[in-house]
Amino acid sequence: MTIRTVAILWISAIVLSVLALVLRQSERDTNSTDMRAATQLPSLTALNAIDLSRSDGHWRFERDDTGVWWQRTPFEHRMDASRLMAIPELVQVMKAVARVPLDASQASLLGLSLPDGGRDLALLRLEGEDGSATEVHLGRTGVGGRGWIRIDDSPEAMVVDDDLHTMVLQEAPRNWRDGRLLHGANADADSINWSLAGENIQLKRSGRRWAFESPLSTRADADAVAALLGVAASARSSSVLLDAPTNIEAFGLEPPMARIEIGQLGGDSVALRIGDRLGGATGDRYAMIEGVPSVVRVDQETVATLLDDPVELVDRTGSGASPIDVRAIRVLRDDGTLRLERTLDTWSFEDGSPADTMAVVRLLETLTSLQGTEVSLVETYPDELEQAVVVFEGTDGRPIDTVRVLQEPMTPQSGGRWGLENGDGVIRILPAGTWLGLERAHLAQ
Repeated sequence: MTIRTVAILWISAIVLSVLALVLRQSERDTNSTDMRAATQLPSLTALNAIDLSRSDGHWRFERDDTGVWWQRTPFEHRMDASRLMAIPELVQVMKAVARVPLDASQASLLGLSLPDGGRDLALLRLEGEDGSATEVHLGRTGVGGRGWIRIDDSPEAMVVDDDLHTMVLQEAPRNWRDGRLLHGANADADSINWSLAGENIQLKRSGRRWAFESPLSTRADADAVAALLGVAASARSSSVLLDAPTNIEAFGLEPPMARIEIGQLGGDSVALRIGDRLGGATGDRYAMIEGVPSVVRVDQETVATLLDDPVELVDRTGSGASPIDVRAIRVLRDDGTLRLERTLDTWSFEDGSPADTMAVVRLLETLTSLQGTEVSLVETYPDELEQAVVVFEGTDGRPIDTVRVLQEPMTPQSGGRWGLENGDGVIRILPAGTWLGLERAHLAQ
């Protein structure tokens, strides 16, 4: 053992002995062993700011008008209220087990300032909405799970349980942040944009309906989009890796490997950049919320969910028309045109002869409501597979939607599957075994 090591051990032993002596003396001098350390603390509901200063930085947290807590310094970031509120809660239940008057030598030894100057290991300021404030000066911790504090301008040091010291002095404030990645993923979301492999994909909401605007224009499945937004709303980072990075290119974040942006009514939006893999066997990636100078870690499953193939969001029904709005159906085939009309709940042919209402309803439901098992994006429409064009008309006799019906050749491999195209270059493949009766004989009584 070196002389230096021996010296350090002796100094540490002396400091601990002095702290123990001060603590024993303070316990003899105090008249109370259950004294609440903070008597003027703002209530948790009236608290609107928390300020923390340590040797490694300064942080300020504020509650906005909606009750959401934010880190304002050193940069803005939404906070996890339950984690942050643990600080004032610890102060609120803190009780002093001993007190001791401070002089300059004792204050220095305990890591505390005096009312007229000095330095604390940490200074915690809790501010109420009425302008009141409580300052908690935190000093060293001792033996037996105890720590030293001083309240406001009191010249006395107090001995308390060191739970507050553990959280305020040892934890990184970045661990108190809200780890959610996409706060805009809620009921107010009205757009989703992806940048994947150099391609931009845009999804937009109009009323209750969602539709793709780029790279193709087609209907989106509102339920599938809502499910994606629900997953996005709960997506969280695994950990914070680095604040204020000097070069985000090193993490594959400029340009990013992928980017997802969620817009809200009113114009606000939140965007997440996803970068390189962390390396090794993990599939986790670097990520950064735009506008927040912090690199975070996102697990492989979260990345896969957020960047799942957007084609899975395409509406797989053949038409966006509602069956209740359809008052007439025109079926255009190479061998002629067939027109059916609805009167209340009964269907008939244009010449007035009755149709099989159940057969017509089945046809209408298949064309408007049956979900395809898969979708196929086509650049060139396969005219050779077209069997008919079906036009839906409204109460005024005007077309409200058109569906083109296709069928593969009957082979052992394909089984003659049917497909529906809605003028958008997307063919919805209907489930195997689906049958479409498009001729008069199929729809007559």
